[in-house]
Amino acid sequence: MEAVQMEAARATPQNVEDGLATMGTLQKRALVCAFRNIYWLMKEEIPHTAKFGHLQELMTLQGVSILNNLNHGENNKATSQRFIQETVLTVGNQVRSDHLEKKKASPYFTILVDETTDIATVSEMIVYIRFLEDGMSRTVFLSVLPLKDGKAETIFNTLISFIEDSGLDIQKL
Repeated sequence: MEAVQMEAARATPQNVEDGLATMGTLQKRALVCAFRNIYWLMKEEIPHTAKFGHLQELMTLQGVSILNNLNHGENNKATSQRFIQETVLTVGNQVRSDHLEKKKASPYFTILVDETTDIATVSEMIVYIRFLEDGMSRTVFLSVLPLKDGKAETIFNTLISFIEDSGLDIQKL
């Protein structure tokens, strides 16, 4: 029994990227639609954990039938909190890497953070960056960082590590 459970766990995709490899075309298109919805929520600074399901329902009511291909079976819940969090991290990583060179070129930058607890009571920190681009100030989403707790020291160390790992010059902060 243990071997069967281990094999089933091994065969189950561990994250969103692994899951894409096993999906059909309609499921991938539905997933892209879901990714766009989460990106829009992030960009508009709307709480993604609380509003994603409602946005999906609205789109379905509006006739976006591709979303019917998201959930297949009990183990494939593309509306779960885990899915939403992994998608936010995946989209955030892509957005960050796409624009990181512009942020690095800025003579200085500001970091804006908001520590929060999601519906599963997991502490996390939403990070935005404000920088100069073509002489204009821009503020963009940078990442959602998991936190082991909400203590000031943890938040500070997580943020400093993130800035350094991103290749941003902390002297410009």
